Amino acid sequence: FFFSSRRRHTRFLPVSWARRCVQETGAGFYRNINPTIINVTNSNFADNVNGNFVNIENSQFWDTKGGNFQNLNNVSVTGGTNLHIKNANIIYLNGIENVTAENVNHVFGFNNKGITLNQFTDAKQTQSSPATYIQGDGLKIEYGQYTIVRDLNNVTASYVYGGKFRNISNSHFIENHNSVFENIQNSSFKKNSNPTYINHTNCTYNDNNLRGQQLIM
Repeated sequence: FFFSSRRRHTRFLPVSWARRCVQETGAGFYRNINPTIINVTNSNFADNVNGNFVNIENSQFWDTKGGNFQNLNNVSVTGGTNLHIKNANIIYLNGIENVTAENVNHVFGFNNKGITLNQFTDAKQTQSSPATYIQGDGLKIEYGQYTIVRDLNNVTASYVYGGKFRNISNSHFIENHNSVFENIQNSSFKKNSNPTYINHTNCTYNDNNLRGQQLIM
């Protein structure tokens, strides 16, 4: 993404002045502390601290440290720590440490540490761990560690180590390791090593390594 010159946006300074930034298009918001920014489209944000960002569309964030986001559409968030997101459609989360997202659709991400998705549809995460995914439909995860997945439909999990999957249906589990699968329905398992199975219904198993504990009821 292209950053415009920071000099031209000096009206947004790291003081309470940033709280007045509303209804902007094509602006740049850099190094603000405790800003409240509302109704912004087609804009860039970088190095903001402890901000509140509401009604943001078609924009990019970099290295946000502490922030609450609400009502996002087509937004990418790269880098940063301790972020809370609520109500978002089409969002990209990459390289963030400790991020919680609730009521989100079409979530894509890579290499997040400590991510929680709650109430979501259509999510894909690669190399994100530890991670928690709760109450959703449509999840694809690859190369995670110590992942918790609960109350989901339509999951594809591959190369997860130490995962805990519970209350899952219509899903596929491929080459996961040392993971627990409890209350699973209408799903398939292929080449998983050392799995623990608890309460499965209408599931299929192909070439699984059952050297670990196996319990199917």
